[in-house]
Amino acid sequence: MEAVKLGWFSNQSAVKMEPAPNDPITLATADIALITELLAPARDVAWLVPLAAEYTFRTMGHHYLSALKSDYIKGYVDIFKASLMPDVGNFLPSNLLHQSAFHWITPARIWKVMKAHEDSRLLPDAIKLRMTCAPVGAALVTTTAAVLKSFSAAGFLNDLIALNITKIDMIFELDAKIRKIPTVYHRTPTAYDEAFLDAGPRKEFEDGKEEAKKLAPLLQAFCDIMLRNAPLGQQKVLRKHADVNPALRQGAKRFFQDVVRGVPTSLAEVFVQKKNSKATIEDPSGADVNPALRQGTKRFFQEVGRGVPTSVDEVFGQKKKKSKAAIEDPPGSNESG
Repeated sequence: MEAVKLGWFSNQSAVKMEPAPNDPITLATADIALITELLAPARDVAWLVPLAAEYTFRTMGHHYLSALKSDYIKGYVDIFKASLMPDVGNFLPSNLLHQSAFHWITPARIWKVMKAHEDSRLLPDAIKLRMTCAPVGAALVTTTAAVLKSFSAAGFLNDLIALNITKIDMIFELDAKIRKIPTVYHRTPTAYDEAFLDAGPRKEFEDGKEEAKKLAPLLQAFCDIMLRNAPLGQQKVLRKHADVNPALRQGAKRFFQDVVRGVPTSLAEVFVQKKNSKATIEDPSGADVNPALRQGTKRFFQEVGRGVPTSVDEVFGQKKKKSKAAIEDPPGSNESG
């Protein structure tokens, strides 16, 4: 009832109207002490939980999932604490508080209320700060842009731009668009009464994500070494894309470790390592220390390829067998002088 009194109701399809009980006064009077006790906290719950639910839906894709209970509860609790209303999370069991009680209030309705009050003191600052957070599916771009800003503050951005690895400007421009109207880029924009992106903006969005993926190994390494104690350094968005190129990520980590130790180095070295790795594969360190074994092994595999019966033991036996025979009976030893 407090949610309705606060104005959340706007003929939502999930709301079903019921006739009033025959004797509401008697019922209310019987519970008047409990109602009086719970009225103020219920009003706080009815105001803050929908606001937190919109942020959760926008960034995680759902209001609440029992299979990921701990993750969702932590997200809600963080918002309640940041809003200086930590007791809100204790009002009902989590599945009722975060799902059943207010699920009828649509993200579109909540977003419109938030936009109408974003410049007023009615919204907690914790909610205002989260209004520009990227929707699910777009966090790769916005996280990349955020890390790039720290990357720039550390003095590396100009060197990266000079390498022409990716389109940095495209990432920053797309980040600004997403933060301005995050609901448009949600994977379910219809929940906000928004249409899906047209072909042009959709291509721009997908291209921006591909550009961001190119930087994921480098920027994840930057987070691992340079931002490991900062909140931004704990982000998880870049990690899965960084692991697509583990060699680049490890090379970048070594680069930033050298930076921390004050070792003169260059960002360009990070991106030439693949060439070096290829040379290492073609001429691995130590391969020519035993050329006889290497050549014998090559002959073995050549014979296998031709279908010639052979044994791998011969590869390791050849040196002992032939060398020993050569010593015991060298060519020309039985010839008369």
